[in-house]
Amino acid sequence: MNQKLLILAIGAFIIGTDSYIVAGLLLGITTDMSISISAAGQLVTIFAITMAIASPLLTMLTSSMNPKKILVWTMIIFTMGNFVSFLSTDYFMLSSSRVIAALGAALYFPIATSLAASMADSDKQGKAISFVSAGLTIAITLGAPMGAWLGNLFNWRISFLIIALVGAIVTIIIHVVFPAEHSHERERASIVESLTPVKRVAVLLLFVAILLITTGSFAVYTYLDPIMSVIDHFSTAGVSFMFALFGGSSIIGVWLGGYLTDKIGSLPTIYLTLTFKIISLVGFSLLMHNDWPMSKMWLGCLIVSWGITAWMLNPAILKYLVSLSPKSPSVLLALNSTFSFFGTASGAAVGGVIIENNAIQHLGYLCGILQLLSLLMIVICSIGISNRSNNQGIEAI
Repeated sequence: MNQKLLILAIGAFIIGTDSYIVAGLLLGITTDMSISISAAGQLVTIFAITMAIASPLLTMLTSSMNPKKILVWTMIIFTMGNFVSFLSTDYFMLSSSRVIAALGAALYFPIATSLAASMADSDKQGKAISFVSAGLTIAITLGAPMGAWLGNLFNWRISFLIIALVGAIVTIIIHVVFPAEHSHERERASIVESLTPVKRVAVLLLFVAILLITTGSFAVYTYLDPIMSVIDHFSTAGVSFMFALFGGSSIIGVWLGGYLTDKIGSLPTIYLTLTFKIISLVGFSLLMHNDWPMSKMWLGCLIVSWGITAWMLNPAILKYLVSLSPKSPSVLLALNSTFSFFGTASGAAVGGVIIENNAIQHLGYLCGILQLLSLLMIVICSIGISNRSNNQGIEAI
């Protein structure tokens, strides 16, 4: 099982790297393609929107297919998209290649997460999911920065070529290592069966909560640099250190989230994590409003706490979604990706509005309120699902 989980995590790493690498290659792309920074930035938007829309749609359409076949074809499409990016000679070709890569990436995470959960016993699903999620976390903290560095050192195309080559290797390994019919493969569900959980109001409320959680997180993350400048003076090295601190804390958070999810359950982990996350986010505003002694030290503590709690949520939420639809969790997992991507976009927008109105000191308070609202929604959601479970025998944890 560990070998297969490692392969799924490597796939998550390479797809996650591709998802976030363009931001670090903008200058090279603009120079080479003779386009504006804003036009190059739209490549990120194109990729994110394609993933957000395609993930649930493609997951529903492939709900009756063998998971191995889906993963193999997903990686083939993703690899082809990145190879076309490497060969692109104009903006239209490059933007089209990002759509192709996103169509492949859109299916990977819900299928890989579902498969990881199916390979583990119920009391170890949290760790299995966190192991795959760690691939994405490491991609954000290490893969994308390193890929961008290589692209800027040589040529931005090199980054996409490396991603395509690694994607091809992962595709071959998945084809060889994973059996045609996985021994723990879930009973395949029809599109109608896959959509059944989504019809519940409580489940829809859960996705709204996920949207608010992500919005609150990325409103702060996107503007962490100006937040730090308000709290104290930071050199370039100091800013880089704080972002690295967040990255390291994120990796710890993913592992801790998986561990706690298996030990105390998904919902208790979510409640505990959101509580500490609210405190961390509010702490940013408190630091900005007051002239604290040793402010850099306190900021570092807040970033560690925030980084851990932000990523602790992921395994807990994913396992909870799996429990709501054990036979066909992929659609719920895909919708989680969709709402998370929209939350990322709305977080940047919300943060931007706050900063434009010279209210950056209140950003932590606002994001804390969003987390509090999401916590209340999840409590209401869990009560509604639990009551329904007593009548229909749906597993809830």
